[in-house]
Amino acid sequence: TYLMKHTLTQNVIQTLKTHHWDYFLTLTFKRKISDGEIQSLMERFTNHYLLKGWVWCRERTTLGYPHLHMVLSVNKPHKSERLWCILSEWGDLVWEPYDKHRNGLEYTLKEYPNGDMYDMKPPHLLTHQLLKRKYERLRRNCQTQVGNYL
Repeated sequence: TYLMKHTLTQNVIQTLKTHHWDYFLTLTFKRKISDGEIQSLMERFTNHYLLKGWVWCRERTTLGYPHLHMVLSVNKPHKSERLWCILSEWGDLVWEPYDKHRNGLEYTLKEYPNGDMYDMKPPHLLTHQLLKRKYERLRRNCQTQVGNYL
């Protein structure tokens, strides 16, 4: 099973490497918070309009504090300080430009798939929010077209 997990992780990493990434982050929460709270915070964060794609995985420090590694792709790098502000309120944040030669994806996913808390979305996939807007726009166009035929 180790070989299978290792192969799976390598395949995921190779696929993710085909995309553009802007930042590598490490976030250590200020306090011990539950996995449910982390999941809720990350769901809100990953719905931010500036994010195109993300990879994150939760670990624990030696003292038991939740600790996240993240790789982000953003829509407007010149506005990325807004994302920094959100995350820095949650804990100690190290925010660096992504350097593909420093193995940020491998480092972020070193616990994958053994880690029980992770999420990823390559930058080319639409978020739920964008899919919903696209669906509503198509629905309105269809209603207009049907109305024109009646």
